[in-house]
Amino acid sequence: VKIIQEEFQKDGEDDVVSICAHYSMKYNKSRKMDGAFLQLKDYVKNTNELNNPKNEILFITGSGPKGKLCSLTALQRMQQESIPTIASSSSSSMAVAFNPFFPNKQDYEDEKRRLEEKLATGIVSKVYIQFGADLERLQSALQMLTRLQSAATTSSSTTCPTSKRFE
Repeated sequence: VKIIQEEFQKDGEDDVVSICAHYSMKYNKSRKMDGAFLQLKDYVKNTNELNNPKNEILFITGSGPKGKLCSLTALQRMQQESIPTIASSSSSSMAVAFNPFFPNKQDYEDEKRRLEEKLATGIVSKVYIQFGADLERLQSALQMLTRLQSAATTSSSTTCPTSKRFE
């Protein structure tokens, strides 16, 4: 993140670049006791030291079995340990992902519960919603997000399919 920010600011421009770093809980593991959380704390600390309130860290765990440290438990521990997040104007904001398109009803209910718990930490400022083809599920999810969120905003991103993606 630091290298990207510095590269964009080489020309002495006053505008601060906005970076959303995706932090994968699944792929940032450690064999040490509490090592994954210590890595995460260091990452958040280093990102916050850039003093760029436009920077954002998107916590993702992915579908399937959750490890000992998933995005939910990481956010809960950050809250408990009072790790600086959006409370400080120079800190990076925290974002989470939400997938309302699980075909299995229990998986979908688990995803909704986990989102509610993530938002309850009070340190999430944005929710990235995954796109899918089920418009009823999308509308229901957007209504739920509107009901749940107070300070967090909702965003989404999608890739445009190209012929390369289908090869």
